[in-house]
Amino acid sequence: MSRNRDIASFLGKTEAANTDNSRLGAANELDSSLVTSLVDSAYIILRDRVRDSAFINALIDASALDSGRVTALIDSSYIQLRQTDLQRDSAFITSIIDSSYVTARASTFDSASATALIDSSYVRLRESPAEAGTDSAATIDIIADELSTFSVGDLVGADGNPGDTLISDGDGTASFTTLGGRSLEFKVTYIASGGTSIIDSIQSLPTGFTLDSQGDNSVIISHNLGRSVKDVTFNRYVGGTLKLKRSDSADLVTNLVADRLNKFTLLAGTVTTGADSEQYAYVNMMF
Repeated sequence: MSRNRDIASFLGKTEAANTDNSRLGAANELDSSLVTSLVDSAYIILRDRVRDSAFINALIDASALDSGRVTALIDSSYIQLRQTDLQRDSAFITSIIDSSYVTARASTFDSASATALIDSSYVRLRESPAEAGTDSAATIDIIADELSTFSVGDLVGADGNPGDTLISDGDGTASFTTLGGRSLEFKVTYIASGGTSIIDSIQSLPTGFTLDSQGDNSVIISHNLGRSVKDVTFNRYVGGTLKLKRSDSADLVTNLVADRLNKFTLLAGTVTTGADSEQYAYVNMMF
């Protein structure tokens, strides 16, 4: 085989023809422009050499096992097919654990068994000394102590006020009320005047009572009881002794209609009370 040793045949130019001293073989030199024109994007895509992120993601999505693919593979039929017992519901449990099953395992500890174990001796043994000593005699002593300090206020829940009346409420309870009789007392003194005895002073009026005016034989008194006078008696001084007297005067107490619950006029001279001259009498009034 012969070899061509003429460089001009390789380069396409002879030295004689290269008068401008340009590089030999420049016409066939492989530069970037030539490479780009030969190996373009179409050339690369044709040979499937591109592996960018979009390509990788698409490849993963095509093969990934997500929830949708899992559900499609393992559905309710797949699970039920592999269950040991398909119907473990309330009916299934009841069929297994019935009354006979429970009874067979239940204790036979009934009321008779309880009584046999926990008898009176068992209970007494566990009583405290104080409780064990509370017999009938101790109980009576406790009740007696309570009754010795017991009052109507303990029963009703209130002590009331002096003169109040205890009445039934109709439901097993009771309460104090100002209704009903209330007795009050004050003192009348006398002096001699013109051969007779007249009223000198009114003393010891109850709380809420006021002397409005005073005559020789009568007095006008206001009060805050909200009641009218029901009865009057006198404890008058006679010969060194107090004697009770009921007046026979028809007009012993008078009231104006508008004032009957808070004011009265009382005849209280010695003629009415029967007291000795220049002495005194206690007036007892019931409202």
